[in-house]
Amino acid sequence: MKRNFTLIELLVVIAIIAILASMLLPALNQARARAHATQCVNTLKNLGQMFNFYANDNDGVLPGVSISSDGDGYWTYYIAPYYNCTALEWWVRIEDLGNAGLRCSAAAGANNSNAVNYGMWIPGSMFNVPPKLSSIQLPSALCLAADASWNTAGWYNTHVAYFGLPDPVHPGSSSNILYYDFHVNTRRRTEIPTDATDVFWTGKR
Repeated sequence: MKRNFTLIELLVVIAIIAILASMLLPALNQARARAHATQCVNTLKNLGQMFNFYANDNDGVLPGVSISSDGDGYWTYYIAPYYNCTALEWWVRIEDLGNAGLRCSAAAGANNSNAVNYGMWIPGSMFNVPPKLSSIQLPSALCLAADASWNTAGWYNTHVAYFGLPDPVHPGSSSNILYYDFHVNTRRRTEIPTDATDVFWTGKR
């Protein structure tokens, strides 16, 4: 004789499915966050290659972070051609650069922005003339670029600094850091120095 499920039995099955889903969801979110962090590391490694190409073409010197208040004075404008983004208008070039992959998906999701969301650092100040790479004492300790800080005006800063730390958008409130020797690692927000004289910001012993 065929037996149909009772309402109580159906509710029990639905409750079990709901419990299993609630147990799996955090694991899925953690896996997604780790995937975003890994993708961001690879993006920064690629950016390091582009910085290296630029330096090779410019007597060992990198672009300035913000040599003027206009968009064509930002480092992104000068790096963009190495991503095959060559529009004359700086705003188009920067938009194309984000679409070409210079974007952290975790940061984009956190702030609902598809713009370039990495910031650069020059020892001393974001307005300093960039030093030759060969003149930096400890390039493996000096921050070159990282997850940019979100500006309250509604955009990402072009720089990171001891007064504007990288956004902690990755698991464990961490940020991905590209160094002047072009390697990348991950650091918790609390591990990033806020002292302007620290080797992380000066590259000096």
